[in-house]
This record gives sequence, C-alpha cells and structure tokens, in this order.
Amino acid sequence: MSVRARYDEQADSYARLGKRVEDTLVGVKPSSWHFIRRVKEVESYALKLETGRYPDGVIDDFFACTLVVENRKSVEVAEELMRKHFQVHERRPKDPARTHKHSDAF
Repeated sequence: MSVRARYDEQADSYARLGKRVEDTLVGVKPSSWHFIRRVKEVESYALKLETGRYPDGVIDDFFACTLVVENRKSVEVAEELMRKHFQVHERRPKDPARTHKHSDAF
C-alpha cells in the first residue's frame, strides 16, 4: 500500500476525532485557556514512516492538540478535565516533572 493510501485511510477518522475533542473542550474549558488541534500533513506523515519505527503505518501523533493554561496548578485541572471527558490511555511524559526530550526538540 502506498504512503498516500495509508495516510488517506486514517486522515478522515483523525479529523473527526479532532473535531469531537474540540467540540467537547470548547464547552467545558475556561475561556482563558487556548486550544488548538491538527492532523498531521501527508508530507510529515511520510517522513515519520521513513524512520522505520512504524512498519504498519500507524503513527502515535497523527492527531495532536494543545491546551494552553495559565500555570502549573491549571495543568492539574486540565488533566482532570481530560480524564473526565476522554479515555486517557497514556500520559507522556509519565512523570510530569521529567522528560527525556530537550526543550528545543518539539
């Protein structure tokens, strides 16, 4: 299967997921919090596949979103909000005080 076909096979469902996440959060988050979402572009998807870490074509960041909050205390509130409205399968980093990536690696 071509990279484009693999991408197209997943893109619509992730776009619908993104819309659902946004619709849910806009209704429950404080207005001072900022929310953005994106579905990975096909070029970025192809580059990720080229690493060889995803032989089945299913990558871990096809859909991503960001919720910007005021301070560390608000992070805890935001995490609780996520658990209340969505099934959270994994938290990364596992320890909120540590990460394996450098600050410029995002």
